Amino acid sequence: MKAISHFLPFLLLLIPIVWGLYGFFKTRNASGKVLPAGRRSAAILVINSAVLYALAFNIIFFIQELFLALGKRWLGLKATLYHNNHNWEGNHPMESLAQGYGAAAIFVAGLIFLFVANRIKRSAHWSHLFILWLAFQGWHNPFHNL
Repeated sequence: MKAISHFLPFLLLLIPIVWGLYGFFKTRNASGKVLPAGRRSAAILVINSAVLYALAFNIIFFIQELFLALGKRWLGLKATLYHNNHNWEGNHPMESLAQGYGAAAIFVAGLIFLFVANRIKRSAHWSHLFILWLAFQGWHNPFHNL
């Protein structure tokens, strides 16, 4: 049973990646024209956008938690990254400052994703929307609690 509990998160990460790569290679040579209204309903487009939004949120959240834990490690604290949070042991005078490393990391990630989205702005591919959601999450989350 323990092996399954370690394998399930791997599948939850691997399946969207494989699905995305399949869609990328399937639509790589598409002309970029908008499909006729009869072929795709608005509901499918909304669902696809919602899935991309949720995936972008989780990726940015992981980057934030990773850099929160890495920031504490850089200070010499024993940091542990788990599930949806992190913990650390030890004391350092700059411990409170390290809480900002996660926000700084996702802000920089948002800038990078915005730059990439600007470079491919004429693309009609779904990856453009995904990159825009990543940029939105990277910029939205650091300022969410202000």
